[in-house]
Amino acid sequence: MDVIEAFGAAVRDERLQRQLTLNDLAVRSGLNFRYISRVERGEVVPSLLTVCALADGLDLPVPSLLEIAMAKTTKGRRGLKRK
Repeated sequence: MDVIEAFGAAVRDERLQRQLTLNDLAVRSGLNFRYISRVERGEVVPSLLTVCALADGLDLPVPSLLEIAMAKTTKGRRGLKRK
């Protein structure tokens, strides 16, 4: 799993752990629920502002969300690649 897919999986896992729907997270983060769904599926590369909004919507510090994502990668930092 590359870092973009891992980040999406981390967002989805944290959202579901908090029993939030996509719409709930959209309201809390100020992002469109369709865009969040695309992030969760690894279809888009979120900007830093989006990462911050998602972390805020999940009540997580940004570094914690990124650590969760990096733990899901199969290649660690080598999983960083451009799409």
